[in-house]
Amino acid sequence: MGARALALLAVLLRPASALIGRLRYAQKFLVVALVLLVPLGFTANAYVSVQRLQISSTTREQHGLQYLRSLIMLTGDIVQARRSAVSKGHQYPVDLHSDIARVDKIDQRLRGVLDVSREWGAVRRLVLAAVDTEGQPKLVRFRAYQAACDAVLALMATLGDRSSLIHDPDLDSRYLAEALQYWLPSLCDVSGRIADLMELAESDQVSDDLEVFIELGKYYGIVSNTRQLIAHAADAVVVAATDRRTLLAVQEQSRQLNAVTATLGDRLDSAVKHRALREFPSHSADAVRVAANNFASVAVSGLDRLLQARIEQSMLHIRQIEIWTGLGALLAVYLFAGFYVSVASPVKSIVGVLRAVAAGDLTRRVSVNTRDELSFVATVLNETIATTQTATERLALQATRDTLTALPNRAVVIDRLEHALARTRRTGSLLAVLFIDLDRFKLVNDSLGHDAGDAVLCTVAGRLSAVTRNSDTLARLAGDEFVVISEDLWDTDDAIAAAERIVATISEPIEVMVNGSRREAAIGASVGIAFAEAEAVVSPSDLLRDADIAMYRAKQRGRSRVDIFDDSLSAAIERRLQTQHDLRRAIDSAELVVYYQPIVETVSSSLVETVSGSIVGFEALVRWQHPTRGLLAPGDFIETAEESGLIIPLGANVLLEACRQAADWRANRPGCERLRISVNVSAAQFGHPTFIPTVAAALESTGLDPGALWLEITETSVLADIRAATVTLDALRDLGVHLALDDFGTGYSSLTHLRQFPVQVLKIDRSFVSGLGQNREDSAIVEMIVSLAKSLGILVIAEGVETKTHIDELRELGCTTCQGYYLGRPMPADAAWQVGDSRVSPGTTTW
Repeated sequence: MGARALALLAVLLRPASALIGRLRYAQKFLVVALVLLVPLGFTANAYVSVQRLQISSTTREQHGLQYLRSLIMLTGDIVQARRSAVSKGHQYPVDLHSDIARVDKIDQRLRGVLDVSREWGAVRRLVLAAVDTEGQPKLVRFRAYQAACDAVLALMATLGDRSSLIHDPDLDSRYLAEALQYWLPSLCDVSGRIADLMELAESDQVSDDLEVFIELGKYYGIVSNTRQLIAHAADAVVVAATDRRTLLAVQEQSRQLNAVTATLGDRLDSAVKHRALREFPSHSADAVRVAANNFASVAVSGLDRLLQARIEQSMLHIRQIEIWTGLGALLAVYLFAGFYVSVASPVKSIVGVLRAVAAGDLTRRVSVNTRDELSFVATVLNETIATTQTATERLALQATRDTLTALPNRAVVIDRLEHALARTRRTGSLLAVLFIDLDRFKLVNDSLGHDAGDAVLCTVAGRLSAVTRNSDTLARLAGDEFVVISEDLWDTDDAIAAAERIVATISEPIEVMVNGSRREAAIGASVGIAFAEAEAVVSPSDLLRDADIAMYRAKQRGRSRVDIFDDSLSAAIERRLQTQHDLRRAIDSAELVVYYQPIVETVSSSLVETVSGSIVGFEALVRWQHPTRGLLAPGDFIETAEESGLIIPLGANVLLEACRQAADWRANRPGCERLRISVNVSAAQFGHPTFIPTVAAALESTGLDPGALWLEITETSVLADIRAATVTLDALRDLGVHLALDDFGTGYSSLTHLRQFPVQVLKIDRSFVSGLGQNREDSAIVEMIVSLAKSLGILVIAEGVETKTHIDELRELGCTTCQGYYLGRPMPADAAWQVGDSRVSPGTTTW
């Protein structure tokens, strides 16, 4: 379960790891900082926003309290004005216009905040209407002031709701707000009404005493209930208040109000029970009104202090969170900066050392002052550099020497050539570079093994050292290539003589040990020479290239010989490059055409039943119809094709066209149902991994019977890699294709490997056929090949038949299937059957 969880976690973290892995360290730190600081900033901003919202709400409550204070003062003056209007001896001057102006000013200032202007307009009209009742009966004036007072009380309730005073979350603030909005103004109004009703009843302004008693009974209930509410609110404020001044003031005013309210209630209860209104002392109601106003004044001041304290507390919280957020951000930046420096400095040190190491300085080491993973990286890097330094120093000792032969290597050759050229320019002497390549060395590796090949190379190095001067530089470039640098020569003959000595000494047989037994390896050497004179402007690489070109021409001329570089070789290289370029274009533009040379059965044989002189097959031979050079034979371009690798597509095209033509002849030409087509396969084609699929595809696309296709391969193609060749030959046999061994008798150890190859035809090389009738050795070789083929059940075809003598000699030796100019030249497909010589006629064969 734990492993599954870790695997799931690894999958989930892979996108984040890939994203972070693309960033530099500075960018990584910035991303981490943003991930940590942005939420912190959002959180702090959200908290500040809440506090600012709280401040805004509390400020709105303060505005409501300011408005409420003016309305409380207006309410007290309206009650006083009403008292003056109905009572004798209570005519106190009251300036309600001043109160109205005060409220107007506050309403104008807070119009856009509290939105009670419309309600205040209605109250204002009622108050002015009550003032305008001067001179009217007391009862009329009483009712006008009573209506104005009721409107003010209703406006207080509306104001408390819109300013959120009544919704304050703190209990002490809410209880004081409720007392100011409802209970105290109501108690002030009710206590005044009680006194006014007593005055009106005493002056006979009220005709119905029962109505007065009912009204007084209702007021008695209001006073008693309000007294309890105010006492409860006062107790709640005492419990919840945090401001001591507010607590003490509320306690004091609560006691006074409770006392006068209780007295008022008792006297009102007595007057109502005894129906003695005139015995009710009106000053009791006045005392309650005064106490209520005093309580209201204290409550307004206390509530204002509470609200202001709350605003200040919120402002303090905002400042604190801003300070702490800023400090936290600074601390985070400081730590991230330290983190970056702690990583960047070691990384910079590591990068500096790595660059120095890349430049070749292995003396540098990483020094870091951390104890994290980077210190481990630094330690491992230092150990790696130390190990590399040791290995490099060891390799430096071997850098100038070939590990097998202990001869100088290519680097030394280039260096020696640079110095030799400089001396040649100074002294005017002659400098020669001898490029040596061993002949048939690959066969030694393939037949005797690589250990034997290494032994041969060591022997060659020893022989070369023995035949070169002490002043010469002998080196091994690579594989079986050696170089000799000869300075201070008198003339070119000295270099040529040295090269001929090299060819002679290397051509001597070399004995090697193979599986505990001595074996003899016969190799040779081809040598190319390039000269540099004092006035020549040439580089070491140019000299090596020129000597290599001369060596290559020596191999072309028959191997085991010496050749000298001249301008004609450069021209030949240029022609070869141009040929390669043109050949690449020719393959794509169908300039290559296939010619067909007949293979003829010349006489009846006991092994086969044929018609004498009939064509039994054709060999497909490629030609190049060059747009400027005309028709080119294979010798003009096949070698270039093999060197450049173009032989692969070229051979595939020839194979496909030959199969198509053979299928057409077999299907549409009478008597050719069993006609064979023979196609040459180069060593490069034979060893290429696409060879077998190419053959199969050609057969499938043309519909040619696989038994009608004969692939001609050379012994050297097979012997290059016997194991791989055997696999390829077996695959071809499985396809049903027949195999012919071309140029038989010219290869290396032909008879040794012939039995293991699935070959159906041997083609005697033209070099043996050309000597028939003149050279007894050639006749003996041909007779031996024919006898060997018969004993193995293999058909023999003689190539290069040019004369009737060749035909007669071959008949005597038992070879009746021939091919050559005497029997027919290679011709295009439409002319291949137009044989002019009556000695050969088209026909069928059971071959």
